[in-house]
Amino acid sequence: MSSAEAGYVTLAEAARRSPLSLATIRRRLAAGRIPEAERTHSGGWSIPVAALVSHGIWPSTTPAGDDQADTETTTAEIERLTAELVAMRHRAELAETARDAAERNADDLRTAMRMLEAGRTPSAPRGRWWHRQTSTD
Repeated sequence: MSSAEAGYVTLAEAARRSPLSLATIRRRLAAGRIPEAERTHSGGWSIPVAALVSHGIWPSTTPAGDDQADTETTTAEIERLTAELVAMRHRAELAETARDAAERNADDLRTAMRMLEAGRTPSAPRGRWWHRQTSTD
């Protein structure tokens, strides 16, 4: 297991994984701007990874403990999007059903119009109904 996995790194490791230079990180350590860092017996530095992240020295690193929150957020987001997808599919099915019913209705109306037009003949005008009943043929 590397020292970064153990939660502490040396100054050289911190500089290797940081966009800041070794000298800049050394100056910050000497000025006490990373109070969590400690001097080792050999005169080097033991710097907590969490301190490097929280002080912006490793800006592209996710702070420790945020992995669980990100996972929960991602899981909640996936569940929300899945529910939204199911609702949208249901709405699409309802819309397709309504469209099919409207098409059938339009076909029925076209058929009825053709039947009405076919029944109309340009024959002699029909008389009133009472004339038809009273006339003797």
